[in-house]
Amino acid sequence: MNQPGFPDEYTVPDPYGLFDASNHIQKGENNCTSHTFALMMEFQLSNLFKQRILIDVDDLWEKQKKFGTATREGDYIDGPWEIAISHGLKFKTQRGIIGFLYLSRTGKMSISWGRPRRINLKGIMRNFLKWILPSSVGHGLSEDHGPSNEQLKYNQEQHLAHGAGFEILDEGPNLTIEFSDTRLSEYIKAEFTGIFPLRIQIWNHAQQKSELERVAKKYQDDFKRGRLGGIGSPVPPEFIDLALFSVGIIFNWGFQHIIKDLDTKVWQILKTKIINLFRESGKKSNGQVAIVTSSRLFRREMPTISFILPSGLSEAQLQECLNFISTKTMEVIDGFLTGDSHDRNNFFQFTYEPADGKWKALEKRTG
Repeated sequence: MNQPGFPDEYTVPDPYGLFDASNHIQKGENNCTSHTFALMMEFQLSNLFKQRILIDVDDLWEKQKKFGTATREGDYIDGPWEIAISHGLKFKTQRGIIGFLYLSRTGKMSISWGRPRRINLKGIMRNFLKWILPSSVGHGLSEDHGPSNEQLKYNQEQHLAHGAGFEILDEGPNLTIEFSDTRLSEYIKAEFTGIFPLRIQIWNHAQQKSELERVAKKYQDDFKRGRLGGIGSPVPPEFIDLALFSVGIIFNWGFQHIIKDLDTKVWQILKTKIINLFRESGKKSNGQVAIVTSSRLFRREMPTISFILPSGLSEAQLQECLNFISTKTMEVIDGFLTGDSHDRNNFFQFTYEPADGKWKALEKRTG
């Protein structure tokens, strides 16, 4: 494929050892585009700073899945670029310093590491950016379009604050448990670790909230004076709204696999664990529990399906609810996959009403 500005052949010098195979191991993930993109950016940064700079591909891949430019089945060629523009890339220097990089659609790199700075992408990389993101050409933005230095500093701190309280208990997690009461942390770790083949991650939003409030207070004067909040403002990651729910149980992928293909003993064990967690959370708050069995956030070709359970349910009611959740999830997914893609709803929420033992359904089409 001949593209203007691309040579027929080119041998890439590698003075910083970036082609070392250990730098880019996919670990069973279908994120080859992420690794390729990261390697290209590593060459740019390493050449710029005259030392080996490595992109955190795991961080990039999680952002791609969270913000819809990839699924566990794979990503899209423009996905990493869009994440680098909207949410930034995390990198690490040879000396262990962490930094963040944002691209603009005009070929600028904005880097927050020590003193924030802007650098032009050069040659082939700049041409490739214009080819891969054609909408960036001729949009009328100036060459200096991009986050301000103040915005970059804030973005870096806010990014770290959003990740506070997040902990991966097992490699390649397919189940996330989010909660707002720190007292649940040790209980969840003990109860949900070692349920083979399930892999768990947890997110303590009490820690996240504390860090976000600290960063907001630190920069509140900059927002009032208009120095922050413009171009390059980060978009917060999505998570269960724990102002409404005390616990969120989110299947990142694989609920169908758990129900259909695995030994039913695994699902029975998991149901027992969920019932125990429901009881434990009820001791500490009266908030509802949300169970998300499918999400477009992780797989764009699938619907979002959530179930809301109020506090105070008996064990018999919980058993009945979990049976309904497994049956209804498969019913919705089967109907979604066989329906007309132009007319079908892709958001389903079911709320249990214990007074009459029925479920209130909400279905709609989202963007």
